[in-house]
Amino acid sequence: MNGIYILVTKNSYRVTYSEDSGNFFLDWNEEVFNFELDGQSIKKEFDKSPIFLDESTAYQYALKLADKYPETDDGIYYIKNAKDKSYEEIING
Repeated sequence: MNGIYILVTKNSYRVTYSEDSGNFFLDWNEEVFNFELDGQSIKKEFDKSPIFLDESTAYQYALKLADKYPETDDGIYYIKNAKDKSYEEIING
């Protein structure tokens, strides 16, 4: 699967194009009724991506990426599974 992904964290948004999104998600977590994120895959894809402090600017950047990659499986996809965690908490487990 490929697409433009917006990772939502508690204090920022990161945006990237990826052809490897299937590795972002691990097992289903019954406690939070959501999939856990694979910190290493998130780090691999988002570590060098731009950081935005507001959703609007992140989305505008995603739209620019969409011009560069017009044909994707997932389009622009928000990853909100860990929106209550910082980026460091996500990648460090």
